[in-house]
Amino acid sequence: MTKFISLLMAVFSFVAMDIGKGLTLAEAVEPLKIGFVDGQKVLESTKLGKKAKANLEEYVKSREKILELERKDLKDLEEALAKQGALLSLEAKKDKQEEYQRKL
Repeated sequence: MTKFISLLMAVFSFVAMDIGKGLTLAEAVEPLKIGFVDGQKVLESTKLGKKAKANLEEYVKSREKILELERKDLKDLEEALAKQGALLSLEAKKDKQEEYQRKL
């Protein structure tokens, strides 16, 4: 509590010194300036933002291609397992099922 009171006294003494110089209380305290940055506008309107967006879109497309290939591999493996399931030995069928589960 004493630290708060001493801090308050220090603030008032600085304000009093400014007022003593002929300034009013309103002039002694500087106005607070608050800035605002529209992140979306920055991304859309700057060269760096446009480049970052293009890089992200390129990355997403490459990942989508990879995922599509993996989906196709899984589908092919599932179809092969369904077609050959009755013809495969128990051990071979188990191996195919384990391979399918690993890829899932």
